[in-house]
Amino acid sequence: MLELHQQTLHQKLEFLQAAGQGAILEALKIKNEILYIEKEKTEKNKALAQERANFERSMSEMRLSIAGDTLDGRMGFLNEESAAYQVFKAIRKILTVAEIIMNLERELAFNAVAAAANPLNAVTFGAAGALS
Repeated sequence: MLELHQQTLHQKLEFLQAAGQGAILEALKIKNEILYIEKEKTEKNKALAQERANFERSMSEMRLSIAGDTLDGRMGFLNEESAAYQVFKAIRKILTVAEIIMNLERELAFNAVAAAANPLNAVTFGAAGALS
């Protein structure tokens, strides 16, 4: 829908410019509306990309959680002295480290978003967060 509206605006603008009226108020309004449509499309694409990243991150966390739960269930049936139990225990440690890394990445991303939302960080290079 936005694409069709944008095409129509471009055609109107081309017509006005061809008639030598590219600088009149109507042309300026059309240019502003075209810019607004571009901004809307960019924001929509950005929101979709963020939503997809959040979904993929939650799916990764869910897979990791399921793998850990499955591993814990299997370990319950093994003798603690067996080699298989020791292998499962090592794998469980690796999964735990992976969970910690994923949680750290999520927290760092949230911190970056919070810092970007504070306009004072642009001037102070991050020191504004320490003041609030």
